[in-house]
Amino acid sequence: MSTNMTGFGAIVRRQAQLGSKVAFADTERSVTFAEFERRVDRLVDAFHKLGLRRGDRIAILSRNCVSAAECIATARAGFIAVPLNWRLGSSELIALLRDCKPAALVCDPHWSNVADSEIVPQLDVSTQIVFGAGRGAWHSFESVLASGDASARYADAGGDDTALLIYTSGTTGTPKAAMVSHLGLVSNGIASAKEAIGVSAEDTILCVMPMFHVGGLCYYLLPSYMAGATSVLRPMFEVNDLVDSLDRLAITNVHLVPTMISDLIGHPRVAASAARLKRIVYAGSAMPVALLERAMGVLKACSFSQSYGSTEGGIITTLGAEAHRAAAASRELAHLLQSCGQPLSETNIRVVDEEGADCASGRPGEVLVRSPRTMAGYWNQPEKTAATRVGEHVCTGDIGYRDGKGYLYLIDRKGDMIVTGGENVFPSEVEQVLYRCPDVAEASVFGVADARWIEKVTAAVVLKPGSQATAESIVQFVKEHLASYKCPKTIHIVSELPRTGVGKVSRKHLRQLYGAPPQP
Repeated sequence: MSTNMTGFGAIVRRQAQLGSKVAFADTERSVTFAEFERRVDRLVDAFHKLGLRRGDRIAILSRNCVSAAECIATARAGFIAVPLNWRLGSSELIALLRDCKPAALVCDPHWSNVADSEIVPQLDVSTQIVFGAGRGAWHSFESVLASGDASARYADAGGDDTALLIYTSGTTGTPKAAMVSHLGLVSNGIASAKEAIGVSAEDTILCVMPMFHVGGLCYYLLPSYMAGATSVLRPMFEVNDLVDSLDRLAITNVHLVPTMISDLIGHPRVAASAARLKRIVYAGSAMPVALLERAMGVLKACSFSQSYGSTEGGIITTLGAEAHRAAAASRELAHLLQSCGQPLSETNIRVVDEEGADCASGRPGEVLVRSPRTMAGYWNQPEKTAATRVGEHVCTGDIGYRDGKGYLYLIDRKGDMIVTGGENVFPSEVEQVLYRCPDVAEASVFGVADARWIEKVTAAVVLKPGSQATAESIVQFVKEHLASYKCPKTIHIVSELPRTGVGKVSRKHLRQLYGAPPQP
């Protein structure tokens, strides 16, 4: 792969030369590399016939499918794809859509009714498209595509043009969309395919990670496409489907978060179904060493690789298969399994203290990264963009240290962010909802270690005088306002919250009080 291809359009044209080889397949259809190019070109022309123009945002509310990949690929002609987190509630999605102001909203059928009743009335969206039969204001995706001319020519987007908006969350829950440029998209794809995920044209990969995450889209699915692999898309992770697919579809490579790996190795048919699986790439949250060692023991013929990256920082480090094997074979190298690896090519990492000075080897600080793969900035938020920059480096918000050989070890996340099942949750956002509960006087949210979820969202609350509320009733209140994965899995009703010397609630003390190490 050559790095002189700065725009994704050049990648689509090049991969079309693979002809009749299957590029993407989902539960309903497949598309070859050549067909993918033609369909994307037709879709670009169809969007223009609907009045859409370069720079317009195309919001995509869909689980993983071929049609969603085709919509994302229209970025090659200057549209900006905005894959949305379908796990969010309607009010959360409305906030994102008001921020990016899309010209078109594309939904899978599962979401069109919700969009009709709760989302679209709150927005000004000129075009609505659904994967499936059209109805009312919704155009059928296939009829829209049929109106396009694959021979129409539109200039490719340039390397500095924005290809994607990927939403992350700030500590206040305010929407922030990281702008991924075409150069960043292609650079992440090249580095991921060649150095991190170890995928080639001989592989058949399984994509269960959602496309609204950079990990699933930018660091796995698109790199696999760029490498010429066949990508099998599943709407979402479900362990029985995963186990069935590994064997039936001869999957060689899969990307999972630690929670998924725990479910996989606990399945009774895993050994037989994973016989042809060559590699598991894990990322998304910290991997407990005990779980990793158990997985390596269950899947002895399978290689493991870890990749570390972020929405803002791009893919940053990798701990490859050789390092995993060496760590498993040598007690002296066993500590490497606690590491997220070494920097990828064209990557410079700094670990800095609170004053911005570089930390010595072994001393923890915030991880900063410089590479062609970092975000271009936050959409329409120059001040927040500037706050993430230290010179040419991007702040990751992660706390870690490096050893004498350049391996990076992550310790914690700046700001107490909770990573549960591969999803990011900020305590302050959950606390704001708890404080709106009529029965709650005070609340603090924190993460504790959990064998299944790696971290589980936990809350300690003080009830208002006279309240007879239960933990279950408070959880139900939160579920009415937030996505389910953000809701506390455990609520402790207490008489008072621990505080620091300056009167702040001490999350550290709460984690020590209620936390427990995950069971192997």
